Amino acid sequence: MKPRFLTVGESEVVKTTKAAAEKAGFIHRKVVYQGRRGAPDDWFFGFNGRLIIIEHKRPGKKPDLHQEREIARLRERGFDVRLVDSLEKARRVFRGEHLL
Repeated sequence: MKPRFLTVGESEVVKTTKAAAEKAGFIHRKVVYQGRRGAPDDWFFGFNGRLIIIEHKRPGKKPDLHQEREIARLRERGFDVRLVDSLEKARRVFRGEHLL
């Protein structure tokens, strides 16, 4: 039998993140840039202007070059951008643990 982490897909990671965000009181929006590549997948809006931007990947997968560049641009401007590639990271994001 395959280890559990090898059978987890990106959709399960997204689903787990969204459930944790909702429980923490965040509003979720799926983001797609028009005419541009590399947009982080999901933006989560909390209270008092709190914004967490997440690029989801299945376990073991890395962002492509466009995504890496966009994540770097947003981080340089002070945005909280995270790469979430496991169910555990998805659960921890909204418990206040900073994952880069």
